[in-house]
This record gives sequence, C-alpha cells and structure tokens, in this order.
Amino acid sequence: MTTLATLAALALVAVTLAAYDYSIAAYHWAARYSARLSFGFFIVAYSVSSWHRLWPSGWSLALLRNRRAIGLSFAGAHTVHLGALTAFAAISDRKPPLSNLIPGGLGYALMLAMAVTSNDRAVRAMRQWWKRLHRVGIHYLWFIFAFTFFAHMRTNEMVWGPIFFALALAAMGLRIVSARSRVIADEAASPVILTDAL
Repeated sequence: MTTLATLAALALVAVTLAAYDYSIAAYHWAARYSARLSFGFFIVAYSVSSWHRLWPSGWSLALLRNRRAIGLSFAGAHTVHLGALTAFAAISDRKPPLSNLIPGGLGYALMLAMAVTSNDRAVRAMRQWWKRLHRVGIHYLWFIFAFTFFAHMRTNEMVWGPIFFALALAAMGLRIVSARSRVIADEAASPVILTDAL
C-alpha cells in the first residue's frame, strides 16, 4: 500500500506538471494536489480507531487493521509533496519564511521518526516512548494541516480550504468523543468500593 500511495503521488505530480506545461503554476498546483492526497491518508489514520470504537463495522475494522500501512502511505505521499514544494520554491525563487520552515520542518521530522518506528521491533524497544512519540507526532501533524487550511481559508487562496478544515475539525471531534466514551465505560466498569463509614 505504501508503495502504491507513493507512486500515486508521483503520478499526480507528473500529470499536473504536464497539464500546466511545466510552468511555475504547474509546480504550485503539484504541491497543492499532492498535499491534498497525503491529507486523505492522514485523516483516515488519524480517525479510524475512534471511528471503530464508536461505530464498529467491517469497514472500520479493515481500516484499523491496516492503520500502520495507511500511516506509512501518508508518509510516502507527503514526502512526494515535500519534493514538489521544494521544486516550486526553487523554480519560482519564492523562499518560504522561517515562520513556515521551522514548524513545517518539525512536522517532517516527526513524520520521519514515526515512519521509521512503525514496526513491532520499535514498539518493543521504545515501550512508553513509542506511544509518546506517535501521540505527539500525529497531533502535531493534525495541527499543521488544520492551521494551513485555516490560513488558506482566511486568505481565499484555496476554494476547498473550508472543506478540508472542517474535515480536520471533525476528525478531532471524533477523537474527543471517542476518548470521552472510553472514560465513561471505564468508570462504569470499575468496582464500587464501600468504606467503613458507609
């Protein structure tokens, strides 16, 4: 799946460049389209466990079982996006400001760390640190996507910005509701301890 996702992102970039005659705009749209593709993989990996906990089904179970592959597919597609974005910056001579480079670079560093440790050996070796890395990483990447879509929405640079931003908010809401339902279930399952005062 990871290889197919990466190849799909590469094909998307190639088709976009050809469609726009390899102009500066072509690289701009190649970066945009590849980001949207990688966001699709990300949002599934981000929300599927919550979806399955709240509304279990055959589809949610199948996606949950393949969550690691979906996450790695996101990493592959988003790496292609980085290449398209770098090419656009180089060919247009529009260097991104540090205010974009630093948080974006951190996001890619976390994505790489999560991809490298997405295996059973790393889970066993890192133990609690594995959970911390992946919990912090996936929420940070969610923030980067949500903030980017919100920024584009405010400047009217992306027609689909409001839709992608709404999807990001919905995914976060799904995780919050799922976490809350788990807490309620755990409280209901915990034994009631009667004290001597009673």
